[in-house]
Amino acid sequence: MKYIIIIIFSIFLSACSSTGKTSLSETSNVNKQELFQYDGKEYTYDLKGRLQKVNGKYRFTSYTLVRHSPDYNGIWVNLLTKAPLQEYDSYKCVTSETRARNSSKLSLCPNDYEEYFWKSSFDFAEISYLVEFDSENYMKAFTEAFSHEFRSIDDVHRLLEKISEERTNLNTRRKSLISSLDKLKNISPNGYQLTVEVPNFPENEGKRTVKHHSELHERHALMSQQLSDTEKSLNSEPDKMRAFVYQQQLNDFDRVNSSKTAAFFVNKYKNKRFSDSKIVEKAQKIYKKLLNEEFERDYKNLTSISSYERFASKYSNNRSSLKNLAWLEAAENKIIEHNKQQEELRLASLAKEKAKFISQVNTFREKMNEGDFSHCGLIVERKNKVAKVQTMEGAIFIRIDQLYPKGLAQCHFYNGVYQPPVGLPL
Repeated sequence: MKYIIIIIFSIFLSACSSTGKTSLSETSNVNKQELFQYDGKEYTYDLKGRLQKVNGKYRFTSYTLVRHSPDYNGIWVNLLTKAPLQEYDSYKCVTSETRARNSSKLSLCPNDYEEYFWKSSFDFAEISYLVEFDSENYMKAFTEAFSHEFRSIDDVHRLLEKISEERTNLNTRRKSLISSLDKLKNISPNGYQLTVEVPNFPENEGKRTVKHHSELHERHALMSQQLSDTEKSLNSEPDKMRAFVYQQQLNDFDRVNSSKTAAFFVNKYKNKRFSDSKIVEKAQKIYKKLLNEEFERDYKNLTSISSYERFASKYSNNRSSLKNLAWLEAAENKIIEHNKQQEELRLASLAKEKAKFISQVNTFREKMNEGDFSHCGLIVERKNKVAKVQTMEGAIFIRIDQLYPKGLAQCHFYNGVYQPPVGLPL
């Protein structure tokens, strides 16, 4: 009796799922590529809607621009191609009543398959149900929801064109702001904290879902406002940088107390971006005043030649800022005269040393004899123009006019041959 009930129930389900006129729903393994074929215009983003039944009617309850199926419950569909995003591969399953008679260990059929546009038919041979995509009911539900929101597919095209245009404009504006920010970073003063950041609108921004497709424009409007706020912030940065440098100038100006610190201030700020030229001009005047005060004080304290040299070295590169150049010229002349005297003394000393050297060499050559030491060794024999000298190379005859007293020249041999010294006065 139990088996009879199961068979009757199975026949009932099969009859329910197969009733109706000839349509796509009667075709097994529907080819979705043919059913939802789309050869129209491609857009940067796809408009997806969440298809749900609300109060007995099908509606699109959420929208998104994401290219992949969002990770939410419900049936998400592409409004342009009409295709569902989930896969609809047919499969077999069993009910709790038929599982006992089926040995293939199929999984149980879901209770809500009709809600997700599946249809089933009973296979008597395998005592299981074949579950397939119910394209007819799906298309009815899609058409019902679509006609509630849009007049025609042209409305979807216009919407996607508008969204693509808005996003392209946003990306163009963002790139321009990034370029402006980079330029500001390049001119940003040392120590200045540039806190402005260009908002990031990644591609997965499209994963944001909205209740109505008009809110997608609102999201772009919000992003546009963020860019406008960033633009205002970037435009105000140069004034902030100028104020920052101005405060630095005031702080450094307060520390000017000598010509050296004044010169440092002028060199630091005269060509610096955002600096106040009036403060620089004031510092230049103070520099000249302090420089001439130090110049006069140092001139009056000149004593030794080294003090004259330090004085000339310190002020020679600042002639255009000095009031009394005669003092600097006097110091330089003093140094020139001193150097001239030193050179004369040096030359006189060299002449004296040369004369002494020549005298020593001539005396040695005239009076040397056996037993004397020359620059190459002991003299063992003297003749008229040559002398026999005991050298490191052995006893060798050397011309007398090539011999020097010990310690006044170096003795060199090359391959056993004596090499007379060169570069000596005699």
